[in-house]
Amino acid sequence: MRAILNKKGDLTNNTLMIIIAAVGIGLLAFGVAKLHGIYSSNEEKNAQGVLDSVLAKVNALEEGQSNTFVFQGFDGGENWNLVGFSKGQEGRPEKCFFESCLCVCYVGESCDDTGFCRNLDFDEIGIRYYYVDALRDSQGNVLFNGLDGTIEYIPYTYYSIPLIDGFFDLEISVEGDLLKIIDFMPGQSLTDE
Repeated sequence: MRAILNKKGDLTNNTLMIIIAAVGIGLLAFGVAKLHGIYSSNEEKNAQGVLDSVLAKVNALEEGQSNTFVFQGFDGGENWNLVGFSKGQEGRPEKCFFESCLCVCYVGESCDDTGFCRNLDFDEIGIRYYYVDALRDSQGNVLFNGLDGTIEYIPYTYYSIPLIDGFFDLEISVEGDLLKIIDFMPGQSLTDE
């Protein structure tokens, strides 16, 4: 009879340990999910903060002005890009409606799905990044030596500027209905290769 009671006690102890382990694993999974949610939320808030900072600098410039501003990136910034969409550009996010807009978008995803956009009163928005040693002509246009040795002008087109974890400079110019935002990033190629 005593052997049967011991087996019953063992079964109770094992069941109790299984329940405690299941509750512990559940709490651990809940904690990891909460931390991920907090991290993702902070990353989105930081991306919006960079976008708002860029817009504040754009709004501070008057017609014909240009200046270089320093911005602070954030941990996880390499997952986000600063993108500009002109009024008539195809593929513009629905968030922009019928206006030009400046957005920060998660890398590899649509700005409509994972991104934040702000409308601007410019017909054209040119976003580009260049190699840090780029040459400029007297009007400030970026130049580089072409393959045949001639100096060529690189027009402003619709590219994105990757955000980073750290400080970065953006040159912002207001020229009539054109907004130019340029990042001179070391280590980047001047060609489109």
